[in-house]
Amino acid sequence: MKKILKKIHLYLALILCIPLVLQGLIGATLVFQKEITEILLRQNHVFVEGEMQSPSRLIELAQAEIPEGFATTLIKIPTEENSPAVIRFTKSGEKKLMLEALVDPVSGELLKIKNPETDFFRLIKKFHTSLFISGDIGKTIVGNFGFVLLFMSLSGVVLWWPKKGNLKRAATFKFSSKGKKFHRDLHGAVGFWFLLPLMVVSFAGVYLTFTPATSAVILSIFSGQDLRATAAEFKVEPQKNALILDSVVSLASSAVEPEEKLLSINIPAKPNQPYRVNFSPKNYHDGEPTIAVFVDQFQQQIIEKRDPNFYSLGEKIIAWQHALHAGEGLGIVWKITVFLVGFLPLLFSITGIVLWLKKKKEKAARLA
Repeated sequence: MKKILKKIHLYLALILCIPLVLQGLIGATLVFQKEITEILLRQNHVFVEGEMQSPSRLIELAQAEIPEGFATTLIKIPTEENSPAVIRFTKSGEKKLMLEALVDPVSGELLKIKNPETDFFRLIKKFHTSLFISGDIGKTIVGNFGFVLLFMSLSGVVLWWPKKGNLKRAATFKFSSKGKKFHRDLHGAVGFWFLLPLMVVSFAGVYLTFTPATSAVILSIFSGQDLRATAAEFKVEPQKNALILDSVVSLASSAVEPEEKLLSINIPAKPNQPYRVNFSPKNYHDGEPTIAVFVDQFQQQIIEKRDPNFYSLGEKIIAWQHALHAGEGLGIVWKITVFLVGFLPLLFSITGIVLWLKKKKEKAARLA
């Protein structure tokens, strides 16, 4: 059985090493995209200290520089000082267009307008999620890479698992080792210590590609409901005298604790959709699931408040998948861990191919 498993492990690695290495390296780059973007902004702009402008005022200031026909669909409030507010504008048509404005949240100065379609990080993310292949084909291929990594992780542990009493030695390696032993020990030890993070990131990648199916499986095993589907079902009846944006935020804020700060506002794209106002839970880490308050702007009332602290186990697992895959939600240690996970396919490819070539050379020498 181990011989068959070893051959499958080897051939999958040889066939898919290049795309898996590219996926890993791009994923590692994307982990720090926010930090890199903000560092570049700070080189050309000194953020003003003080009280933040109201969301409606920030939108007003940004919208003055946005072409006609674009509607505001999202505003993200910075969680740290010296960071911009991000306002997203979209335009419907044969092809949906999108622009993002980065604004100093205190002064209201417009720092940058970018087209996400031409943004460097957006482009490499598109490769990471679909290989630039339109439709569902590219996404399906990438999702199957996640299954491959899960299989490689589990099969690697089975093939590596040492005999009784040798676990400690097998889980370490020495830089002083040379040749085949160095590559074998490095391959096995790194695989052992990064097994759990690699499986978590890989599974989250599968979930993000096959969301409905994976959600159904998770919720069939654990308790809960599909929160994404039920949120899409919230509808409002358009009337006159709807609440303005700042009043919507004020109403939503009345449903949360003072220390639960405003993070973002999803602005309805259609007249029959409610506002979704998102707040940070206590002890919030950037990227973790947020408190969502759905507001009927016409009836001037809260439809529902969703707090991750009260989610069922299945709902929590689903809510955390994006953050876990992106290296968010658990602080800098998890971010660095996911960054390093991105380099694992490269390391495993190098050490694995070296071992394979050395074994072939040894076999050829014995037959000579």
